[in-house]
Amino acid sequence: MKIVFIITDFGGFNNFLGELAKELVLKENEVHVICDRDKVINIKDKYPYAALGIHIHHVDFLRKLKMFSWFQTSIKIKRIINQINPDIVNLHFTSSMFLSLLSGRIKHHSIGVFHGLGFPVLISPVRKLVFKRIELFCFKRLDKIAVINNFDYDLVKKIYPKKVYKYQSFGVGCDLNKFDPNKFSSQKKMEIKQQLNIQPEDFVLMFTGRFVWFKGFDLVIKAFQFIEEKGLIKNIKLILVGGKDKAHTNGLNEAEEAYLLNAKNIIKVGFTESVEEYLSVSDLFVFPSTKEGMPVAIMEAIAMGVPVVTLDSRGCSDIITNDYNGKLLPVDADYKDIAQSIVDLYNHKEQLAACSKNAINQRENFDRNLFIKESISLFENCLSNTQNKN
Repeated sequence: MKIVFIITDFGGFNNFLGELAKELVLKENEVHVICDRDKVINIKDKYPYAALGIHIHHVDFLRKLKMFSWFQTSIKIKRIINQINPDIVNLHFTSSMFLSLLSGRIKHHSIGVFHGLGFPVLISPVRKLVFKRIELFCFKRLDKIAVINNFDYDLVKKIYPKKVYKYQSFGVGCDLNKFDPNKFSSQKKMEIKQQLNIQPEDFVLMFTGRFVWFKGFDLVIKAFQFIEEKGLIKNIKLILVGGKDKAHTNGLNEAEEAYLLNAKNIIKVGFTESVEEYLSVSDLFVFPSTKEGMPVAIMEAIAMGVPVVTLDSRGCSDIITNDYNGKLLPVDADYKDIAQSIVDLYNHKEQLAACSKNAINQRENFDRNLFIKESISLFENCLSNTQNKN
């Protein structure tokens, strides 16, 4: 089988699809990837892709909002696809699908995987309308529409019941071999804490992801500042893993930015391939996101046995059950609500420990290998059905 992955940037491919591409090659399939050179998720390459025989084709996905540039990119993508002549074209994320399909349908069997539809969750009426038209445009030109949560499935099923496919795995899942709490002994965790200047008595919070408002980054910072200034938890630290996004704001005003810059108890890690090390010394993962498909960051935390404070929003509520493996707050919760949930869990250590135990018991549900197996099965079934039609 010859397959082409299309995804907006190389960092996204490396982080979410690297294992799937490797497994396909090991099963003697030919794999090509079309993406931008940029790395929004800037971590070390998981594999030597060229040495594995995975072919990377670069196009300018991340250009400015110019229709002519978009159309040029779309034509270039079509040209690359036609030269490869694949059996399956697997597209990920709305932006890459729209650009790929802008200049017309793909002649080869296309499967678009939406990691969370945009238009159902956007607040701005204008953006909501724009995304709705873009995503409906993509639906029409794809052969199969794949979604990763029940909310999106129920929505798309009303429009294209014969095209839609719901992943049974939890999206792309996570690497359970990497996110394994048993790999971190008490001695190892003590060494990590010493490196980060975390004291044994400190209560450690963690956030992972892009520093953007719709992932709740601003709420995390405001909640932490509120807890510090009110003295609600005297020994508290916050680990931030990730970084700013060029396209979106973080939701903080000038004074809050200054606080973030100078806060002594906020540990700014940046993007790293060692997220599991920081989770191993964290007591609570805080991720009040309003716009997720199936949040990998939450799955990684649960796999490490770290309870999660999040919102009752699409994707997040697929993973977190209130008072079972964390706290699930209303979608309109503010930073004080988040701060109160953090303080409540801090003050009720037995509940926190129970949530951690429940998280560990769930970790097998989030194995990335489930996504890999299901994706390969989906490709093979689509190919078989296409050949039977011919």
